[in-house]
Amino acid sequence: DRYNPTIVANYAINYYRQLDEEKDTLTESRFSNCIDWLINNISDKGEYALYEFGWKQPFYDSVNVPWTSGMASGRSIEALTAAYRRYHKKEYLHTINKLLKGFYQPIQAGGFTYKDTTGWWYEEFADSNTHTPRILDGHIYALTGVHQFWQLTKSDSAFFVFQRGIQ
Repeated sequence: DRYNPTIVANYAINYYRQLDEEKDTLTESRFSNCIDWLINNISDKGEYALYEFGWKQPFYDSVNVPWTSGMASGRSIEALTAAYRRYHKKEYLHTINKLLKGFYQPIQAGGFTYKDTTGWWYEEFADSNTHTPRILDGHIYALTGVHQFWQLTKSDSAFFVFQRGIQ
C-alpha cells in the first residue's frame, strides 16, 4: 500500500474541522494519526523538506518518477498549522518551516517551484526534467497552506513565498 501525503493532509484538515464542531476521541485520534504520518513520511533534505512520490502519475505520464508536489507541501502545511493551533507542539513548527524552505527549491534541483522575474509557480506534479503540467488548483492549494501558516505566525518567509506565488 502507498499513501499520498496530499490525501492524508486532506483527511487531517477535515478531522480538524470536525473537532471544531464536536469533541470526539475517535476523530481526535484520527487527526493525530494523520499528523504523525505527515511528519514521519517527509523527505528531509537537510536544509529543507518536501514529499517525494515513487510512483508514476497516471493522468500525467510525462511526469517522471520520483516527483514532488507543491500541493502536497501546501496541504501538509495547512494540516500541521491546524495541529499547532490545537496542541502547540514546537515539532509542528519545525516541520512546517522545513516544508516552507522546500518552496524555495527550483524544479530543476528536485523541488516543485518555477521561478522567473514575474513570480513563482508551485507545481502540483513536478519532476526535475520539468515535464510538468502547471495545474492551477495545485498552485492555489500550495498558496492556501502557506497563507494559513502566515496568518498564524506572521512568518516573513511564509509571506515572501505567498507573495511570490501570487505574482
